[in-house]
Amino acid sequence: MVFYITGEVNKNIYDFINEQQVFKKGIKPYITADLFLNFIKKELRNLEVDYLIIDLLVLQLDEPMMIEEAIEAFKVLNKKGTIVISAVGEDEERREVWRTYCNNRYEFLYQEENLEEEMFKLLNHSTEELVIDNQSEELKNDDKETVKRTQIKKKVTKSNKEESTQLVKEESSKIEDSQPEGISPDKLYHKANVKVKTNDGQAISKNNSLMNEDQYKSVVNDKVVEEVINIPKKNKVITLDEYLLKNCKDKDETINWKCNNIFIGIVGTERKVGTTLASIQMANALAATSAKVSYTETNTHNHLQLIANEYIMEQIEDHYYKNSVSYYLDKKFDIEAKYNFILFDLGAINERTDWIIRIIEELINEVILVAGCKPYEQKALKYALSKLQGKNLHLLCNNATLEEYEQMNMLYNSDKVKCIEYKNETDLFSKNNWLDNISEILQEYRTE
Repeated sequence: MVFYITGEVNKNIYDFINEQQVFKKGIKPYITADLFLNFIKKELRNLEVDYLIIDLLVLQLDEPMMIEEAIEAFKVLNKKGTIVISAVGEDEERREVWRTYCNNRYEFLYQEENLEEEMFKLLNHSTEELVIDNQSEELKNDDKETVKRTQIKKKVTKSNKEESTQLVKEESSKIEDSQPEGISPDKLYHKANVKVKTNDGQAISKNNSLMNEDQYKSVVNDKVVEEVINIPKKNKVITLDEYLLKNCKDKDETINWKCNNIFIGIVGTERKVGTTLASIQMANALAATSAKVSYTETNTHNHLQLIANEYIMEQIEDHYYKNSVSYYLDKKFDIEAKYNFILFDLGAINERTDWIIRIIEELINEVILVAGCKPYEQKALKYALSKLQGKNLHLLCNNATLEEYEQMNMLYNSDKVKCIEYKNETDLFSKNNWLDNISEILQEYRTE
């Protein structure tokens, strides 16, 4: 596997690797020495990474030596892994510092126009070295009995050699009587004892055949005849990731978004209807389409801190980061970061009605109202709709049966209210429910 740690600027420049290798990316806004070490230990510890490409643009290090601890941790996990430092787009001064540092240590790439050629050259060269190493290892572990016979042969005395030669001549005399006229015992002796090549440590008998790629040479009456044969190829053992990459269509749809700082407000009709779950799953679905996304907790329940601790989110100064989504506590958000979408988890509308209505009127571009579909949940829904009257919103019918959804659609669907069917998934970071809905809900913000 090839794993690429990068930021938004260079996130697509190595996508051509997908043609030959299993290729994964970790997109980060920036990486310090501590964050890099933490990422290696937690995110890569269960992955078999052959090549780790590090985008120099996301590394915030005072000097190159600060990377060594993380690299050492990577080498412990992947002993034969190759480190590649990518300096595409970096300024010349910093690029030269890193080029000097990487000399004879790590691979270094920086020319974007020759990037594909240089990368494939590196991948192919490393593969050849691996084959040579494997062949050397096989030779070292050759048949012990063969080695033993070789050692004994060296200890044979001159008299033993003479006895052995005499035995061979006697055997050759017996063979002579059964051979056609014109073939001498000496010729038979040399033919029977000629040195032959080996294949994977196993001797190939010349009396049967000598194989050379697609051909073999058969010895017939002291004449060489070439015959073409088809050598069956050994089935290639592949990983599950490779199979999925080659044979299974990825469900994620990459979308070109033409927007910045679109505010999406997710509000629940009441507590426990799944507002936070739907918010985080929507953020992950948007990130899966290549959108730059942030999530802000604006309610008073402080669930995000518990989630960050439980799911081991990466802390970056004033926010958390996981699966390409930035998570902010305490109503904070970064309007200068140029996110495509900023999601606000507003909580239940019946808890802070006036404050939520004000946020929606002053700031929110798209409103998603999360509602339960059971009869006892309709009172809270009607209250929320009365407070949001006249506003365009998407009504998320959470975990509804087909009959319940059809009923909700019949009762509430209008020019202002569009119903969304949504199945509740227990995986907090699942994106499957939103992938089919995002294109319709956010159609006006995408590039055709």
